[in-house]
Amino acid sequence: MDRTTFVTMVVMIGAATLAPILYTALSRFVRVPVAVLEMALGIIIGPSVLGIAVVESGGLIDWLRVMGVIALFYLAGQETNFKRLMGRPLRTATTSWLLCLGLAVGAAFLLASVVDFGGSTSAFVTAVFIGGAAVSTAIGTIYPMMNDAQEITTKVGQATIAAGVIGQFAPLIALALIVGDASDAHDPLRSTLLHVAFCAIIAALLWLLRGGMPFVLRKIQSMTMDASGQFGIRIQVLAVGLIVLLAVTMGVDRLIGAFAAGIVVQALNKATPPAEQHILFRKAKALGYGFLIPMFFVWAGVTFDLAGLVATPQALWFLPVFVLLKLLTRGLPGSLTLPKGSTLQERAATSLLVGTGLAVVIVMGHLGLEADAFSTPYAAAMVGGGKVTALVFPTIGLMLANRARGFDPRHAVSTASSSTTDGGEPAAATDDDTDVPER
Repeated sequence: MDRTTFVTMVVMIGAATLAPILYTALSRFVRVPVAVLEMALGIIIGPSVLGIAVVESGGLIDWLRVMGVIALFYLAGQETNFKRLMGRPLRTATTSWLLCLGLAVGAAFLLASVVDFGGSTSAFVTAVFIGGAAVSTAIGTIYPMMNDAQEITTKVGQATIAAGVIGQFAPLIALALIVGDASDAHDPLRSTLLHVAFCAIIAALLWLLRGGMPFVLRKIQSMTMDASGQFGIRIQVLAVGLIVLLAVTMGVDRLIGAFAAGIVVQALNKATPPAEQHILFRKAKALGYGFLIPMFFVWAGVTFDLAGLVATPQALWFLPVFVLLKLLTRGLPGSLTLPKGSTLQERAATSLLVGTGLAVVIVMGHLGLEADAFSTPYAAAMVGGGKVTALVFPTIGLMLANRARGFDPRHAVSTASSSTTDGGEPAAATDDDTDVPER
């Protein structure tokens, strides 16, 4: 490891360590999720401001970023309560996403028909890339924020998770078809079949693990729970590695693989005693939220080209337009996932949370550039708009959600340390399983 990389890593860890301190100080006045502070601190230490953190593509920091986003999606998959989401939540989430896709592509097509985005493709192709980015939901980004705000098990939280699961992965699956249209070397039918095959393999694993892991392995897990062996954690890491490797090999996005790994680990520990489930889950969270995930959020700030975006004012107008496009075509229809009788405040909160986008926006921007659907300044503006939603929408949305149920997050700061639990299935997402508001 060269000195520059080591300095960058230490500075980024320092920023991640400073974030919860700032969170605690600010929580007396305003609710700012830790992840938002991590991204803001990343911008400050990055090339756009101080320039003391430099990230090279393919280096150690980039590898940690990948591990961080994988951990983010893995924990989201492990924490998601599928028993609660099955039925109406997922059905309405899917229906609303299809509505969002039509609205977003249609609006983007009208925009691309009158504005020159600097690309060589047709207005429709440009609209597909912009619309695909607009209908995404960064569930991996907002999940820890919802976790901090203790919104995972609430009506708003469950509606957001249902909409987010679809909004995060449906664009990635549709992306295979878009890339197929843009490249003759890519077979969209083959890609679709591989995605279906991957889902079938995961379904088969879940069926095989319907009774949990074998008794012998459960015994080893129990015996090494507090010893140096830590079999329970090692088998989780192995499961993530194998399933993500399988996903990448089959042409499926690695983030889908990470989320699927979380689902598989839920099944793996189904027969594990509740107290041990709780310990294992806490340990996985400690590794994820304590190191890997903060590195991802700080990296997102460090690599944000603020100076480059400001230097191209001709594309700056598209940044707020894209933010508005996400809110109107993804956020508002996404609130339909809430059950009937929900208050206006709950719907506004859900709209903001569902309208948050980041990872898929970045992917769409990169692939749009490769397809020459738009020029670099417009791609930067689109990605910048996605980061604005990640910085602003969850903060306001969680404030509204907390107020809708009369929850005071400042009270949670003083009581979180004294919270106890009687264990329980991680998939059930009990209050105590998610009461780590100040990470």
